Amino acid sequence: MQDFGHGFFMSPETYAELSKASSALGRLEPAHESVPDMFAALRAPRLVLIDVRSNLTGDAAAARASFAAAHVPGARFLSFEAVFTSPRTAESGRHPWPAASHVREALVAFGVLPEDRLVFVDEGAMTFAARALLCARLAGYPDCAVLEGGLTRWRALGLPTETGLVEALAEKRERAAAFAPAAGPCVIGLDDVVRNLDDRTFKLLDARPHTRWLGEEKSDIALDGAAGRIPGSLNRPASENVDAFGRMKSPERLRLEFETLLAKYKAKPADIVQSCGSGVAACLNVLAMDRAGLLSADEARLYAGSWSEWARHPALPRESGPEADT
Repeated sequence: MQDFGHGFFMSPETYAELSKASSALGRLEPAHESVPDMFAALRAPRLVLIDVRSNLTGDAAAARASFAAAHVPGARFLSFEAVFTSPRTAESGRHPWPAASHVREALVAFGVLPEDRLVFVDEGAMTFAARALLCARLAGYPDCAVLEGGLTRWRALGLPTETGLVEALAEKRERAAAFAPAAGPCVIGLDDVVRNLDDRTFKLLDARPHTRWLGEEKSDIALDGAAGRIPGSLNRPASENVDAFGRMKSPERLRLEFETLLAKYKAKPADIVQSCGSGVAACLNVLAMDRAGLLSADEARLYAGSWSEWARHPALPRESGPEADT
């Protein structure tokens, strides 16, 4: 089975080979270029590795320091909190979804263009990279991938790392192509989820770890003001999309697991709205269902505010503990 619609994941081995080939093209000397080599260099998309590591609390300084201590060679650091979220408010979740125009302007300022090939990397969970990918595609950057397994898998393979802080591309080019139409999930809001308590027009699929979905993690009270879940939500931890080696599971295995879960609740892929703690881990479930051939990422729906927004409204109902028998 092939990935459905999009090949959103790039292995470290593939990235290393493509990066080497891209560097070789960049080193071609005009006196020795053949005509085919010259045209290939002009047409080939520029490969750009963007490190968007972050954390639950949104500590941007800690993420920057972590990048400086070790990162994949050639990666550039781009603050997840500054680009792929919008400012928090008293009633928002921890990572409000940013406007596409904001993401586009930030990526242009960073030095990347719509014709570039963007590969996003985080420390290993792939959730922050998945969120960055979806935001970038909605902003008009169609050719995006997640580096599979992030820095953790890169190191496990014995590949080298670099130190130091690099936060933009050294070489900035003039844009040659127009921005692509927005592509990616439909982002819904709090009011849509509140109405669904009565309408039951969709199933909310929560990507948090199971103990957090059960409301057993007391740290969630400090993090979000309350522990628990949105009533009626189902649970599929984002970590279950990853195998023991830090790779995404095969399309076949993902399809079987998601179909088993959906059958239990008599739901179809199109019935699902993804959520999590703050709209980050849910993005990996979007890409996993796409990879499984069940629902294209361009047709998915995402409640970006997720539990961290819901919990900031004390009047809204909450659930905790094991679910009732279905």
